[in-house]
Amino acid sequence: MLRCSFEPGHVRKLLVVADDSAEAIPAMFFAAARADRTGGVLKLLHIIRPPQDLFWRDAETAYVDEHT
Repeated sequence: MLRCSFEPGHVRKLLVVADDSAEAIPAMFFAAARADRTGGVLKLLHIIRPPQDLFWRDAETAYVDEHT
């Protein structure tokens, strides 16, 4: 069900990208204060990059499982 921002029950959501940059912490504090002032909630997004060889390790495991 799609709900528009002006309808009852809508909660403002502020998305903050959490990374290793120097700007990340101040951005989180700013967004948290704004969410508090506006009655919204804070959503944090942190992307974890998988190791480069993760795919090949899984492929090797699958190959060994199929041939043993």
